Amino acid sequence: MNSPLNPITATLPLPGAPDARIDLPHLTCVPMVGLAEAALLFSASHVEAARRALEDACRRYPGETRAWAMRFDLHRALGEREAFEALRAPYGGACPAGPAPVWRTAAVGAGETTRLRGVLKGGTEYEELREELRSRRVVVLDFEDVTRIDFAFAPILCRDLRFLALPSRRVIVANAGELHGELLAAVSLHRDVTVLPRRAPDPGAVMPIDADALKAA
Repeated sequence: MNSPLNPITATLPLPGAPDARIDLPHLTCVPMVGLAEAALLFSASHVEAARRALEDACRRYPGETRAWAMRFDLHRALGEREAFEALRAPYGGACPAGPAPVWRTAAVGAGETTRLRGVLKGGTEYEELREELRSRRVVVLDFEDVTRIDFAFAPILCRDLRFLALPSRRVIVANAGELHGELLAAVSLHRDVTVLPRRAPDPGAVMPIDADALKAA
């Protein structure tokens, strides 16, 4: 049955009878499943479908810390602080040695860091930023306040990060979190783009950019 929450099946024509055959269009790529599917669903604004996919992943593979991290990221992106805190107990029971989830991270300790905010979906402001980034030798983008990367914009962002990295320029994405990180990986983020994980902050501290990453710039 077609689900309005799934961006793939929602576009398929409904059959006349409930048991009638549905002819699927030819797929030109391998379908995304698991955590990648959840990241793509969230990117396409299918929030509840993404939530259910992640909850299912945590039930099936309770020791998989990435699935739990993506659930925490989803709550952060939606501003669901109570749900975020309530998830700590089941996560701690399933992954007692797993990294502690953090609602906020420390500021990135780098010179020309650009902190992106809200939903990333392109437009004039982004195009102006992209042109400005080309003048930098080291590009550091802080994703701490990014709530969502729009589904249609994700491949454009990965393409632009690739072009920025090609002329021996160092490109670093900090605080992307597992949810955004999984999306960028699914869309094929260029291997020369460095992704730094979110880190728990010390009071008044800043998050240092990886020394090896800057040394190679």
